[in-house]
Amino acid sequence: MIANWFAWSMHVAVMISAGILASQCFRWKRPQSRMRFYQLLLLTSFVLPFVEPRLMLTVPAVITNDLKLQMQSVPVTPMAAGTDWIWIVTKIFWAGVLAQLGLLAVGLMRLTVLRRRGVSIQVEGIFDVDIRVVEGLKGPAAFGWREPVILLPAGLPGPLLDVAIRHELQHVLRRDWLENMMERIAVSILWFHPMAWWLGERIHLAREQAVDLEVAGLGPERDEYLESLLASAGLANSLVMPASNFVRRPSHLVERVAFLTKERTMSIRTSVASAAMTIVTTGAALTLAGIYLPFQMSAQQVAPSDQLRTPTSLRLKRQGGKIEGSVQLDVTFNSEGEVTDTRVLSGPVELRNTALKTALALRLAPDPSGPRTIPVTIDFEKSAAMPKPPQPPQPPPVEQAEFEGIDYQGLSPEIQQRAAGVLGGLQSGQHLTNAQIDEYRSRIATIEPSLKLGVNMRRNAAGATGLRLSVNTRPALSSGIRVDPIAMQTNLIHTVEPEYPPVARQARIQGTVRIDIVVGKDGSVEQMSIVNGHPVLIPAAMEAVKHYKYRPTNLNGQPTPVQTTVDVTFTL
Repeated sequence: MIANWFAWSMHVAVMISAGILASQCFRWKRPQSRMRFYQLLLLTSFVLPFVEPRLMLTVPAVITNDLKLQMQSVPVTPMAAGTDWIWIVTKIFWAGVLAQLGLLAVGLMRLTVLRRRGVSIQVEGIFDVDIRVVEGLKGPAAFGWREPVILLPAGLPGPLLDVAIRHELQHVLRRDWLENMMERIAVSILWFHPMAWWLGERIHLAREQAVDLEVAGLGPERDEYLESLLASAGLANSLVMPASNFVRRPSHLVERVAFLTKERTMSIRTSVASAAMTIVTTGAALTLAGIYLPFQMSAQQVAPSDQLRTPTSLRLKRQGGKIEGSVQLDVTFNSEGEVTDTRVLSGPVELRNTALKTALALRLAPDPSGPRTIPVTIDFEKSAAMPKPPQPPQPPPVEQAEFEGIDYQGLSPEIQQRAAGVLGGLQSGQHLTNAQIDEYRSRIATIEPSLKLGVNMRRNAAGATGLRLSVNTRPALSSGIRVDPIAMQTNLIHTVEPEYPPVARQARIQGTVRIDIVVGKDGSVEQMSIVNGHPVLIPAAMEAVKHYKYRPTNLNGQPTPVQTTVDVTFTL
């Protein structure tokens, strides 16, 4: 969402910049047509997120009526969520919109107060417009749609008063105030985008230039109008109100005077050519922006097309193990193509649970018409009989083995002496329990975190089971800063439930396997080293952990590998 927000903002910036600059470069002199073009740019800014992705994206594939699914349900352990940036950005956006609309409402209230304070005057030939003189008002303004009002500051000299009335009256006759309000609301919604504010100012300037041209014309009255316009330089309203202000910005006044001074008649052919070149240039700039910075839309966000029509029914195939048959369901999809409800109509009881899981994973193309329910048939086929792999001989329980001795491998004399002190109480022929072995592992780890206690069982010549312990060092992890396991747990976004080894299940073996891991720059597990755990449980734990996924850890703004510890617990 945030990536698309940025792409949309950049597209709007490119489009508005190209449109305004092209209109100036190609000398589009007709202010009324320029104003309409700028209004079109403002409207296009709102429809870009809905139109542009459909023009730029390739249509994705969807489920057909004869699709063979190969699915596997992978349980995911819910973890603590990180910062919800989408929620924060959305709140900031709506707070800004409400603030801008609030300022607009305050401006309307100010206009109402000024209208009540003003003194109504009569102007010869004007009967349908309420003209009021207001003490303290800095510049002329006009507002209102059904009951328009022209506000004039007190003390205006005669020539300037006449020009101001004619100018604001022209705004009233053109019904400009309603368009002005719609533009203000649009800019308020796009408050975060500086190009939207710039476009709003250009629309206002083009409107004022159009009114100047209509009032002053090209005859002798233009010189008189220009003198009055220059004399109004100090009448700019310091408080921006939702009204047609005679002078809104001093910089606009300079451009208006320059426009009237240089204005020349322009043929229709030249005007059409200037408009066409401006529109083509703007469209080309917007197309390039869409190509080099496209919207990152998912398949669920692409509207249905002729290739993505909602099917009236679905028929799927799955492997059903030893049972075959068909399960009939009614599946309800929302307008986004996501499953909201499933209901089994018929089918073997043994297959219904799997059919429900299959149906919940379905996705269709969005349908603006709303939720719809589609009949779904899932055909289960028998799996081909596969020869069972030879089962390795099951090791006897640890309690049945007799302790034979201890092997020390690759240890310094000092470390070996300390380890022998911990394990020195063991006697040949002694029977150890799993709990005792775990206790010895913990004691060995207190000597040196890199030490590992291994358990090896074998049959001797007499057929009895012997047990030997080995003390050695775990392979050192090659890279990464050390991160506390509890802190790292908050970055874990995907886990895989370990498969309980059948041998351990039959022997009722439970416990926790502790593993040191290195998480790479992309958040995947790159290295593993066993700290402790039952030997029968270790392979399954390592197989599960290697599929873990973390959020990348940044150091000084750059992704970096980290070391941490993971506990995998097996319980029956």
